[in-house]
Amino acid sequence: MKATAPIAMALAIAGCVATPDRESDLIRAALVELGQSPVIVLPDSLPVSTRRAASTVGPTLPEHGVVASAQWRLPPNHFVLQRVEISGVDGTITGLVGPVPSSRPGVGLLACGRHVVMLFKREHGVWRLQQTQETVC
Repeated sequence: MKATAPIAMALAIAGCVATPDRESDLIRAALVELGQSPVIVLPDSLPVSTRRAASTVGPTLPEHGVVASAQWRLPPNHFVLQRVEISGVDGTITGLVGPVPSSRPGVGLLACGRHVVMLFKREHGVWRLQQTQETVC
C-alpha cells in the first residue's frame, strides 16, 4: 500500500488525477464564466468529494433544500451542479442555471431553464474555457 502513495502523488502532481483542489478550481472557473456567484445546489447523486469541493467555492445547498415558490421552481442566482469530470488536462462542468419558473396548475410550462455544458482545458495550472454548450427551453 505504501508503494502506491508515491505513485498517486506523482499522478496528482502531473495533473492526471482529479483532486479536490482541481475540482474546486474547475467549479470556481465555471462560476466565473457564468458571470455570477450563485448558490451552488448539490444533488445527492454527486460524489461526496465533489460536494466537498463545491463547498469550498461558495455557498451550497442540498437539492432537497431548494425552496420553490409560486414564481420559481429554481430561484435566480442558483446553479444546480449536475456533473464535474476531470480527465488529465480536460474538465467538464454540467449544470442548470436558475431561474426556472414554476408551473401554474392547469397551465403548461415550456420553460425548463438554461442547461450548460462547459468544456475546459487546464493550461499552466489554470482552467480555461474552451467551449460552452447551452440548451434553453
